Amino acid sequence: QLAMIALVQDAASRVCRGRIMFVLEGGYERRATALGVLNTLNRLVNGPAAEVKDPIGPALQADKQLMAKLEAEFSGRLDLARRTHRL
Repeated sequence: QLAMIALVQDAASRVCRGRIMFVLEGGYERRATALGVLNTLNRLVNGPAAEVKDPIGPALQADKQLMAKLEAEFSGRLDLARRTHRL
């Protein structure tokens, strides 16, 4: 979760002068949503070391090959957005 926030912050720094907007939908498990919102805001306000520990425990580690594929896909889409919007 915090790693994803770091990626969003990095992309925002490179693409839109660090501006970020978050939108919260509904229909999720309330405790998980509350923890996610708290960690997101905590990270944005207090920096990388700020984290509220998950009382349920960490998620299982993702497969490294799958993560590399997702990162490449994200990078390609980010490049396309930059070209489209002339950034």
